[in-house]
This record gives sequence, structure tokens and C-alpha cells, in this order.
Amino acid sequence: MTQANARVAERDFAMSGADDRRFVGKTIYSRLKTEITSLTLEPGAVLSELETAIRYDASRTPVREALHRLAQEGLIERRGRHYVVRQFNWHEVQHLYELREGLEKAAVRLAIERAAEEDIDRLAELVEQQVKARSADDAAAFNALDSEFHIQIAHISGNPLLAEQVSLLHDKVKLIRRLQLSRVAGMAKSISDHRRIIGALRRRDVTTAEAEMSYHMRSTISDYRAATEGDQAAD
Repeated sequence: MTQANARVAERDFAMSGADDRRFVGKTIYSRLKTEITSLTLEPGAVLSELETAIRYDASRTPVREALHRLAQEGLIERRGRHYVVRQFNWHEVQHLYELREGLEKAAVRLAIERAAEEDIDRLAELVEQQVKARSADDAAAFNALDSEFHIQIAHISGNPLLAEQVSLLHDKVKLIRRLQLSRVAGMAKSISDHRRIIGALRRRDVTTAEAEMSYHMRSTISDYRAATEGDQAAD
């Protein structure tokens, strides 16, 4: 037994209580999820139970539970004895964005019915924060703000089930958006799209709001396909 394995085995013995394991498992899950969705761990990054246990100074059991939960959510996938952060092919992106389009068109339609002007002002402030993130070339902050914009529209809709599904979906969206936002034009386009959606919300224009949301989703799919094909050609 290696020294690293021995240390992990000692922690397994010390942390035998189910409550302790659950608490540590939730903590590791939350920290790993943050690292994945913030792109600190990029798509394709390898995760092993042993190395993760050592990194978080934990036993392997809660690490295993955390990795299993992340795999169930589709953020990582099993590759032999290890896990890797999920990489999405173009067809998977297309399917996810078809689902996203349906959910977010429903969200913006309900938001128009139920939003106060203060709610729309908060959305506009998120877009201004995106402008600052773009100027600072901070793709991670921009990515988080981009998802927050859409999640906030879902919350404004007043439908908690819809908001929950949109929020869960955006965990994967953050990984997909990485490639698009690696190009400055992708950030500028997102800002422009968001401003047009806000304009439709202020006018209480359901038809335009839904059309702008659809355009935003479908153009992202096209951009992603072009970006992945461009990268493959460069390779």
C-alpha cells in the first residue's frame, strides 16, 4: 500500500459515521461542481477518486458519492477507472438547446405577464456587469453572469418548477458556452441579444420576446458548431 493510499484508508476509518460522510460528500460535491461550472476544471479534465480524496483531505467514500452525483447530473462521465469533465458534441448541444429554447420561451412569456419594472432593471444591471466582464476579458465572470440573466428571467416567471429546471440546465450550458465565449465576438453577441430581450420585456411584447429568445438559442447552436468545426480544422 502506497503512503497516499494509507492516508486515505486512515481517513476512511476515522470518518465512519454516516452523517459525517454525508456532510463531507455534500461539501466535496459543491466544491467540485463550482470548479466545473466556473471552468476551473475544464471539459476533458480527469478526476480520480484517490487524487480527489487527497486534494480535499477526505476519505474515498464521500468522494465516490460526490463523483457519482455529478455523473448523474451529466457534468462528468466515467472513463474506465476515472471520471472526466463532460465534453459535449454538436448533436448533444443541439438536443440540450432545443430543450432550453422551450423552457426559456415559456419563462420569458410568463415573465412579461408578471415582472415588475424593478425586476427588468435588475436584468439590465446584469447585462452592464457583463459589459464590464467583457472589458476585463474575464470569461469566467461573463459566463456566470450570462447564466444568471437567464435564471433570473425564470425566477421572474413566478413558476418555481420552471426556475429549477432552467437552473439545472445551466450547469451544462456553462460548459458548452466555454467555447463560444473564448471568442470576443461571442461575448458581444450575447450582450446584444440580452439587450433586445430586455427591450421586449419592457414593452411587454410577448411575440418579440419569444422570437428573440429563440434566435438567441439557435444562433448559439450555430456558433458552437462553427467553433468546434474550426478547432477540428486547426488540429
